[in-house]
Formats: sequence, C-alpha cells, structure tokens
Amino acid sequence: MPSEDQSNQNQVFRSRLSFLPLLNQWNKLIQVQTDGKGKIYRDLSDLVSLHPELLQPIDNFYLLKSHRNVIDLMMTTVFPVAVKNEEQLYAVSVPFSNKVVYASSLFSEMFLDEKSNICNLDSYEKSGVGIKECIAYTVILERFYGIKLKGKINSVYSYNDKKKKHTNFYSIHFDPQFIEVHTTSKLPEIPEDFFKTLHYIKDINNQPGLSSLLPLEQFEFEGMTILHLDDVTEHELLRTVQNSLLAPDVFTDKSNFNRLCQELSQLLHTQEINIGFLSFLQSHIISGNSNNVTSLVLKSIRHDEERPGFYSQLKEAFIKNNSQPLFITSNTDEKAKHFPFTKNPDIARFRMLSFFPLKDGKEITGALEIFSVDENFYSSSFHSGIDSVCNLLQLALKKSTEQSNNEINKIIKEQFTAVQSSVEWRFVQAATNFLARHNKGEEVKMEPIVFEQVFPLYGAIDIRNSSGERNNAIQQDLVEQLKTVREIVTSAESYMTYPLLREIISRIDVYTESVTNFLFTDDEQKVHFFLREEAEELLLHLKETIPDLAKRIDEYFSSIDPRLHVFNKNKTHRASSASPSD
Repeated sequence: MPSEDQSNQNQVFRSRLSFLPLLNQWNKLIQVQTDGKGKIYRDLSDLVSLHPELLQPIDNFYLLKSHRNVIDLMMTTVFPVAVKNEEQLYAVSVPFSNKVVYASSLFSEMFLDEKSNICNLDSYEKSGVGIKECIAYTVILERFYGIKLKGKINSVYSYNDKKKKHTNFYSIHFDPQFIEVHTTSKLPEIPEDFFKTLHYIKDINNQPGLSSLLPLEQFEFEGMTILHLDDVTEHELLRTVQNSLLAPDVFTDKSNFNRLCQELSQLLHTQEINIGFLSFLQSHIISGNSNNVTSLVLKSIRHDEERPGFYSQLKEAFIKNNSQPLFITSNTDEKAKHFPFTKNPDIARFRMLSFFPLKDGKEITGALEIFSVDENFYSSSFHSGIDSVCNLLQLALKKSTEQSNNEINKIIKEQFTAVQSSVEWRFVQAATNFLARHNKGEEVKMEPIVFEQVFPLYGAIDIRNSSGERNNAIQQDLVEQLKTVREIVTSAESYMTYPLLREIISRIDVYTESVTNFLFTDDEQKVHFFLREEAEELLLHLKETIPDLAKRIDEYFSSIDPRLHVFNKNKTHRASSASPSD
C-alpha cells in the first residue's frame, strides 16, 4: 500500500519509487570502466546490496530516513560534487509525483513543505499534466518501440518570493533516464504514420490517437525523475513586458500603464522607484491630455504652456551629455538649479531623478523617467536590465507614434479632400490641435484652413480617399483570411488536444484585433509573415494528420494569391471599381 504521502499522486499514473534503474546503470558502467570510476560504482553497489529494502520498489517513504546516509552517497553519482553548492536547484522525485526524496539545500528551502512535497511553484500539479504525459510516452516509446525522441522536457513555473516581495520564474528540466516501465498488456503495433511525425518530444502533443492506442493505465513506472531548475525570471519578465507593450492603449489606459510599471520595476530588481515615460515625438498630443500623461514631470507641471520648455530643455541636456543618462541628486544638486520642475512639490520629494534617453539610431525620441526617494537604489542587477527596458520602450514608442500619426491622417482624410505635400504641414497642425482638444473631452470642430495672400500656380485632381479605400480593402482581406484560418484550427481542436492550437487561436485573435481598426505597416508585415510562414505550415500538417479537414484546407489554399500568399478578393474588387470603364 502506498503511504499517505503519495495520496497526492495523479491517479492516471501508476508509479513507484525505485533505485534499481540507477543501480542498473552502475552495473553497465562497471563493465566498461576498469579504472577508479568503475571501482567507485562497484563499492557503492556493494554498499547498497547490504540493504535489500533499497533494492525493491519503495512505497513507505519513512524508510528513506533510516537510510539517508546511503542515499546521499548514491546521489553523488547523479549530481557530481562540482554542481553541489548552495546556489544550485535540483531534486529527485517519484515519477509523476510531487513527492521529493532528495534535493539540494536551496531547493528544499524554497520549494518543499514539511512532508517533502513540492509546493510554492504555481500550478505545478495543474500544468504538469502535459509534462507528465510527455515523460511517460517518451519512456514507453523508447522501451517498447525503440523510438528515441530528441529534445528536452521543460516547463516554466512561477514562484512567489515572499521575502523579496516579487515573482520569480523557473524552468524545470525533467530527466526521465532513471525511469523503467512495465506492462502486462499486449501492445499494438504503431502505425507507420506515427513514425513520420515523431521525431521530437514535443511531437507527442501532435498525436491525438496516442492516448487511445497506448492508454497510460496499462503501464506501471518504477524509478525516479531528476529535476534541474534554472532561473529564467529576466527572460519571462522581458516577454511579459513585451506583451504589455503590445497593448495599443498601454500609454493611455491607467491600469495598463500601472501594470507595465510594476513589471518594469521587477525587471529592474527594485520596487522603491516611480516610473514615467516621455515622448519627444508626440509632445503635442501628450501635453494636450493631462489625464493620460505618463511622464512624472509633466504631471507635476500645472500649466500646458510650460511643457514645451521642459521638452526642449531635457532634450538639450541629453545632447550635451552625449546621449548618456541624466542624473539629478535631490533638489540641492547643482543641476537642479537649471531645471525649474525640480521645485514642484510632486518632484521635490524624490532624492534621485534619473532620465534615460530612448534612441532610434542617433535620434533621441523620448525618455524613461525613474525617480526614487533613495539615492542609492541602483544595483548591478538594475544596470543589467535597464538597456533591455529602454530597447523595448523605444519599440513601443515607435509603434505608438505610428498609431498617433495614423489617427491624425485619419482625421485629415475625414475632414478634407486630397492634400498637397507642400501644405500638408498646416493640415497636420490643424488635425493635431483637433485631436488634442478632443482628448481633453472638449466638443470641437475642425478649424478652418486659410492661406492668406497665397495663390496656387497649378491644379491637380485625385480620386478622393483612394489610398484609404485600398487600405480598407487590404484590411478586409486580412481579417477574412485570419477568420478562415481560425475556423480551421478551431475545428482541428475537436480532433486533437494540442496546446499549440490554442496558442495559434489566441495569436490569430490578437492579429485580427490589431488590423481591424487601423492597418499599420508593421502589423501588416507581421500578419503576412504569420500567414505565409506559420499558418501555411500548420495547415499542411493538419491536412496530413486530420483527413476530414483536407477539403477545407484545399479550399483555403485555392483562395489565396499563390505569389503573395494572401486573400485579395476585396483589393481586386476595389481596383476594378476604381478603373475607368471603356
């Protein structure tokens, strides 16, 4: 009978702790290694043989306590002394269980409860189900069918560090080399189609019929799982920040911007800071909407007419400082005398004011503001993360600027006919003023455009809004194509359980939303790349694995332009309607 400590095991998996796979590995090494290493394995094998209870599958974990010294010696062959230090995170667990039988000191301190069960790793049991299946079928396929799959079994988990008051992320590598599998059932032959698509461990998720062909209830697993943990916090936080910056309203929606600031604080390894963001490219828009201002300094400036002076002053300071960060230590610093805003009550409370330039090539396009009441909040970890943060913000600034420019262009197209390039600046100015007043909540009308004492030297005609109609046609085609791909992938989910399908659907939803309102150049390019490189490959794979979808997939490919790989029905219709008739 398994002890109560094993009651939390997933009932699908029949597994037991056993050191026999490790001993079997020793015996193989003893046969081929005649030097000192072989003698070490032989001595250890002789030592373990003095304890017959360790040579059998173990259900009573209290047995481990009385043999702790022997087990510690055994584990030196799994975890070499070179990696056994206080900074390492590793453990040995019962297969498919959160029961740990051996662990590094740091692993025990961070992740084990009083019964040596893994805890504090968010959704360890829940998200581990797919991982467990991958481990199980990796072992089964190699043991009974000779299929050795490539790749590693990894999964990322979050850990709430209560001492440091933030969340870390760890990638766990599950090593199944010491797991053996047995069955009393007669196993079927694997169809040849399986061999065509089974090359990597991740391919297991592509086999919807595998669980029916080889039900896990037919197998019993004995051995131990090796766990290695790597800190991937910075990588995951960068990914999180990137996702947050994809939100079109990240700089205008207060809750989204506050969440972004929290993520940036953690990425910079400090919570004792206030973060602001300033754009030199959109000063006319940002300064006109005090409710959505993301700059700490601009929030402290009460009068709109004072803001342009701050922009030019800060940009000039960056240029004089060779585009290096600007640091102002409290309002008594000599530099503070040159910046009137440091006397504002909302700013004067900070002891350290830091401005990091955002650059597009050599052009300074904005600034990241980091203010703190502590002059010494900087650390080596902070400096290692600030470059990544600034690079991400610069990309977001570029996208945000393009969005604002498109809003201005949209207003111009709605309010005016074709605009000649020589006077375009005046229409941009009027549209900018219109947008700024609109953002303040005012009821506004477009100001009249008048050029006193200006006489045109030539005239021209244009099909009104032709470029806008073209963009609308492209938008409609992209949305329709994304919708078609989504329908096919959604249908595929009813045939197979594959996490990638759900991820693809989520991405399609994001892409659809991004191209529905305004069609930005970078969004159009991303969608085209996705449809051409990823969606087509996935659909061809689904056509082979799910014959029922073959007809719909063929219809999809017959509907796309073979050269551009996109729908062009609406674009073609627009072009024909705009052409002069005979």
